[in-house]
Amino acid sequence: MRFYYDSDGDGLMDAWDKPGGHDGMVWVRMTRVGDVLTAYYSTVGPESWTEMASHNVGFGGQEMQIALASGEVQATFDSLYMSVCALSYGGTSKLSQTITFDPIPDKLTTDAPFTVSATASSGLDVSLSILSGPATISGDEITLTGETGVVEIEATQGGDEYYEAASSVVRSFNVIIATSNNIAGVVDDDIVLTPNPADDYVTMIADGVIVKRIEIYSLDGVLLNTFPVDDDVFDIDVSSLIHGMYLVRVYDDNGTPEIHRLIIQ
Repeated sequence: MRFYYDSDGDGLMDAWDKPGGHDGMVWVRMTRVGDVLTAYYSTVGPESWTEMASHNVGFGGQEMQIALASGEVQATFDSLYMSVCALSYGGTSKLSQTITFDPIPDKLTTDAPFTVSATASSGLDVSLSILSGPATISGDEITLTGETGVVEIEATQGGDEYYEAASSVVRSFNVIIATSNNIAGVVDDDIVLTPNPADDYVTMIADGVIVKRIEIYSLDGVLLNTFPVDDDVFDIDVSSLIHGMYLVRVYDDNGTPEIHRLIIQ
């Protein structure tokens, strides 16, 4: 790869600089500040540039060229403009890309619409679609239909002239009705679980009441853990719980239960 320029103003490309050899896709970029043109190249994409050479060319309207060593492909730039293009050496190889799609916790049938996050390492837009289950999607917003089941969402990115298509990623989550027989209680705000979402531990903080017992249930009403308590602050060990949503029933000193939702990430 070479950067050609007119060294004496006679209109001929009579000098060049060469930063080194590269196989595969190469991006090239030319910028102008005053009379100085600077050439850049990138082997990773148009987000990161390495300076190749810089020269004072005056106001002659000269063309600058960046060419591959093979001489088969070249990019020509007018000195008055900034341009970006891509050159392919030895074929049409493209850069690979991957999709990052955050896990989705389980939901209740009554949950409000929510958004999900999926990104591509290339920076290109990711498309989301419902493969199956009781939900609809618009952009990145998921709306539950109110029925129970397993929802599968697929994230795809088809690539472009620089990037190959990414391998699709599928995320799934359960939509469940919380049974009232085993986890009856009222939802109140004088007891807080923090942090929520949690990893290994979550702290219960009660405002003006003493908590006597804490129970953790699955969304389908199965009792998983019971913790005896006699305080207004208590650390709950949730390290044995897998990723998902749970219901926490907290009893105060009057025996009144409160229901709280807990997400384990």
